Formats: sequence, C-alpha cells, structure tokens
Amino acid sequence: MNDHYVDPAGPPRTRGWWPLGIGLVCLLILAPGCLGLGIWTGVRSGLDALQHGRWTASAPQRLEASTRYVLLASRGTADQIGAGARCGALDPSGQFIRFVSSSGSTINDDTEAAAFTSTTAGSYRLDCGDASFRVATQSRIDGLGHDIGIPVLLGFAGAAVFGLLGLALVIFAIVRLVSSSGERRRWTQSGAPNQW
Repeated sequence: MNDHYVDPAGPPRTRGWWPLGIGLVCLLILAPGCLGLGIWTGVRSGLDALQHGRWTASAPQRLEASTRYVLLASRGTADQIGAGARCGALDPSGQFIRFVSSSGSTINDDTEAAAFTSTTAGSYRLDCGDASFRVATQSRIDGLGHDIGIPVLLGFAGAAVFGLLGLALVIFAIVRLVSSSGERRRWTQSGAPNQW
C-alpha cells in the first residue's frame, strides 16, 4: 500500500503552518515575555522590600521595636556617617540613639551608610542635620538576593520552556512543510488532472 497516496481529484494540502505559527509565537513572544516579566518582577519586588520615600528630619518614620535598621544614603552622606558625624535617631520617648557606621549593600545608587537598633515601636525622628536616608530592616537587606533572584530564575525557566517548545514546533513544522511540498510535487508529476 502506498503511504503517499493522494486523491487525484485535488492537490494535497500544505501541512505544517499551524505548528510553525505556534512555534514562532513561543519563540518570539512568550519566551522573551517570560524572561522580561521575571526580571521586571524581581527588580520590583527587590525595590519594594525597601521602604518608599526618604527619611528626613521633617518626616518621622514609624519603626518596630528591637529591630536592626539599615540606612541607605548617597555616597557623600555615607562618607559623612563613616567619618563619625553626630548622627542618630530620636526614639518615641526622645532618647537619642547614635548611628553606627555600616557598609555592604548598594541599592539604586544608595550605599549602606549606617545602622541602629530601635528601642520601642513608634515614631522615630532623624537627628542628622540635613542628611536623608532610605530605611530598611537588616532582614530585608539580607533577603534582597532572594526577593530578586527567585522571580528572575523563574523567568529564565519559563523562557527556556517556551523557547524549547517553540523550537520543537518550528522543526516539526518545517518537516511537515517539506513533506507536504514533496507530496504536491509528486502529484503534479504523476499527471494531475488538467485544470483548464
């Protein structure tokens, strides 16, 4: 029995366009989309881990009790803290808590400048001249790698899955297109009915 039998009433259909279209969508849209979404989500969740807005003398911050806070500042302010300037925070009772210099993280052009541990929960005021800081707990700073890394890794994984699926579908489609093209050629060479 001939596996390539074709109904002589009409030419064989071209097969493979649907897998080709779906494969190209996976390769060109879904794979890059997953990667972009993963990177965007990771960066956004990492930045959201930090408190929004700056801590200035005119903007008190509500802080938790007995928690180590890290202050992020521009390079000039960070150097000022490191040089031993009298900088600190006033706790809810008005007690002065001196900042200790700290270094390590750099986030969004701000570098780790100082740290302190809160005494009680409540509204803390900044006592550091005209300096301003971003405030985050030490645990949030330590967890930034996790907050950023997991979504980015998931984005890479999704991009790999859609990329491989798309590549497999494109290869399958090309094989089908070549096969159906050969069937059409055989049909025309076998004395196809005159279409005049």
